[in-house]
This record gives sequence, structure tokens and C-alpha cells, in this order.
Amino acid sequence: MSKKVKSRIEYILFIALLKFLKLFPYKMILYIVRKLAVFVGMVIGIRKEVARKQLKRVFPNKSDKEIKALLKDMYYLFGWNACETFFAEPKDLFKKIEFVGKENMEAALAMNKGVIVATAHLGNFELGGRF
Repeated sequence: MSKKVKSRIEYILFIALLKFLKLFPYKMILYIVRKLAVFVGMVIGIRKEVARKQLKRVFPNKSDKEIKALLKDMYYLFGWNACETFFAEPKDLFKKIEFVGKENMEAALAMNKGVIVATAHLGNFELGGRF
């Protein structure tokens, strides 16, 4: 199967899954997506070996059991982030965001010269663009 066909099938399945999950309340979607992410990562093993090797490199003193627990947590949080990105109401998410230095951003934007924003790679940082 060509890469283009495979990508198209994955896209169609992804869209179908999104539409199906939107039939449920957010808390149920969150539960399902987090469990699904852990299953896909830990059981099916998508990118599991790459992630395991990288974690072992970063945490050489951790046991295999500790690395496995980190992997599971990583997939769980990936599911949570995906759920926030695709299913959460922005107004509900934005209540949780603290914008430190907003006055600096507003002053820079008022100059009409553009702004470059730097942020840490923590939590669901992708939501910063939506915010």
C-alpha cells in the first residue's frame, strides 16, 4: 500500500473517530481518549521503542519498571492533550490559563511590528496559539 493511500485511510479513520467521540459528554471523551492513547502506545506500541530509548538516555539511572511507568504517563498525558485540543470548549480551557505579562504583549502588538512569542514546552503548550 502506498504511503499516500495509507495516510488517506488514517485521516478518514481519524475524522470518523472524532465525529463518533463528539457524541459523548466531554468527561467521557477524556476518559476514553486517555485510555485509548495508553493502549495504542503501550500495547500496539506506536513509537514506544523510540520513546523508551530516549527516556533511558535522559534518565540512565531509572529502572526498566520506572521507564515503563514514565512511558505510560506520557501516553496518558498525550491523550489528555489531544482531548483538550480536539474536544474541549476554548472558554473552559482559557479559564485555566494564566497569562503572565499580558500587558507586555499588548504593548508590543500596539507597535504593529509583529511579535515573537517564546514559551516552554510544558503541558499542552499548543493551546497557546488558540489562546
